[in-house]
Parts: sequence; C-alpha cells; structure tokens
Amino acid sequence: MTGRRRKKIVLLLLICVPALLWAVQAQAAFIDVGLGARPVGLGRAFVGLADDANAMLYNPAGLAHLERMELTSMYARLYPGIEDDKLHLGYVGVVKPVKGFGTLGIGATNLWADLYGENIFYLSYARKMSTGLSLGGSFKFLRWSADGYTDPEGLSELGHSWNGWTFDVGLLYSLRSEKLLRFMGADGLQLGLSVLNVNQPSTAKNGAEDAKLPIGFEGGLVYRRGNYKGLLSFSRRDDMSRLHFGQELDLLAQGSRSGSASFQIRAGAFKTLSEESGGELDFGCGFALRNALLDYAYVFPLALRDVGGCHKVSIGYTF
Repeated sequence: MTGRRRKKIVLLLLICVPALLWAVQAQAAFIDVGLGARPVGLGRAFVGLADDANAMLYNPAGLAHLERMELTSMYARLYPGIEDDKLHLGYVGVVKPVKGFGTLGIGATNLWADLYGENIFYLSYARKMSTGLSLGGSFKFLRWSADGYTDPEGLSELGHSWNGWTFDVGLLYSLRSEKLLRFMGADGLQLGLSVLNVNQPSTAKNGAEDAKLPIGFEGGLVYRRGNYKGLLSFSRRDDMSRLHFGQELDLLAQGSRSGSASFQIRAGAFKTLSEESGGELDFGCGFALRNALLDYAYVFPLALRDVGGCHKVSIGYTF
C-alpha cells in the first residue's frame, strides 16, 4: 500500500473531520492524539515533568526518578460527534525500578476503528547519570493494519498492514542553583528535552517519502512551589509547532501520588503556532489513595468543535 492510499483510508475514518487534514498530511499515521489522562489534563506539557509511568510516552528520562513499580492504563473514545465510525484509544504500561541498574518500562498503545488500527509497543530504559541529570530512551515497534473495503463506485481495496520501528531519547535536569530558586520563588525547577522518532521510518509499505514519520523535538520547564506545579513546553514535528501550558495543584497535600492520599486539580492547553489553526483546552483531576491511582481529563478542541470534546480516564497502581 502506498503512503497516498493509506492516507485516504485514514481520511475515510476521519471523513467528518476536515480540520484533521493537516495532521494526516503532516504525520501520515501515528497521529499524536494525547495519551495518559494526567499529561493530557496538563495540556500535554509533560516533557519537563515526566514523573510517572506516562514518562515513557513523553520523556523516557523521567522513568529514572520513579521509586516504585507502577502500572498505568488509559481509555478514550475520540471525537464522539463522529457517528460513521467510532475511534477508540487505549494504553497500558508498567515501569519497574531495578536497584543499581536503572528503570525499565514496557507499554503498548492501540488506536482502532472499524477499518483501521495502529499499535505502538514500547521498551524503555532510564538511569540517573549525575546530580540532577537523568537520561532515557524508548524503542518503539510500530504496526498499522487496514481492512479491505469497496467504495461507492464498486472499486475494491484489499487489506494491508505494515510493521516498523523507531526510537525516542530524552533527558531531565533539575536546576539546583539556590540563588536562581530564590529569585524565582521556587522550591524546584526542572528542564526536560526529548527527541521522538529519531530514525524517521516511512510508514508506507513501499517506503514512500511522503509517509515518513517526522522527527519530533520537545522541550519544557516545570516550576514547583509547595503543592503547585506550573508547566510550559514547546514541541515541533515536521512543520507544525505547538506551545503547551499546564498547572497542577494538590488540594490534600498528604504525600506524593504514590503515598498516603492526594487529590489534584489540573488545567492545561496547547496552541498550534503554524499556519494551520488548532489547539485544545484541557481540564482534569487525579485521586490517589494508598496504592491506587485514578486520573481524568476532558479535552475541548478549539478547531474541531463539531466532533465534541472527549473524556480520557486512566487507572493505575503502585507496588
């Protein structure tokens, strides 16, 4: 299957969403639709925070800071206003710190509809390198499959599938200058950087150049003060740039997310800075009690209002 033909199939799935054309053209497949209810509730400005099992999706270096084994999962029905074809998104991941070695993570995502499906399988590793610095990487096995179909003119298309791989790398650095922290009025400042899809594989069966998965660059900063976190990040993939914002406030403040109890409220947004209009407003909350984690996010699209906002729910557990 050529990249052009596969784009048509994806467009059939999203036929009622003309404003998504820019995303399909820019990335052909494996579109960034927002994974993990907590990162989504923070406007996806997660690259500089990356402090839970969702780190393998945004910045694998963050896994090095996890102290306990963590399991996470997510489900969302995307674009609920679309009636012709239901689009679903799922994710499951598990992270295990290994003393003296680093932190390992495995995960899988699934985007599926009636005729088309995409899967990404993750194998991640991260390690603390020096005071305040951690590095990490994720190997990703990619797969898409499309069922055969017959168009209104009677022309048939056989089913197709494709397998490939790519990898991401990332780093986190905690700024430890006391003068800077005092000047900023912060308890902590953290920088995060990640590079996604480093080898840029073509996702077409014939290796077409127009179906190359674009390399992605993300950088972000997290400001911590008491029970408050402020997040700011910038991302660029292909010719599309985004500015992301997020805030999280812990109202119970009785420990970390994996501690005794916590309840966070979140708000975030991102805005597309390229010629194509786009962006979203995000709201969410999270509750942790003992080892159980529950997160929720609501996504309000700024450019796709007719398809409706969507709900994303994550359930997790720490061991």
